[in-house]
Amino acid sequence: MTSTQFVSRPLSAQTLAAGRRAGIGAEWCASLARQLVDVVNQLWRRQASRIPELNLDAYLSMRWLRWEGGALVLTTLGQSVHDDQLRGTAP
Repeated sequence: MTSTQFVSRPLSAQTLAAGRRAGIGAEWCASLARQLVDVVNQLWRRQASRIPELNLDAYLSMRWLRWEGGALVLTTLGQSVHDDQLRGTAP
């Protein structure tokens, strides 16, 4: 699977706050945010099993993903982080 290359950009206050609430440091939070675009692509392809369990726990703790009827879905906050990452995508 090819990953998307991103321009380094600061995390929003909302993203950092979600990480702090979940006990996740800024560096790991930034890494998870960068990986979120690929994670969403995996969810669309029904390949959630490819998401590392530790990362999945973090996404759920930060409320970027949630369980809905046995499936993982992006939350409103997760969509915002995802969109921020897409806006930082290099042309």
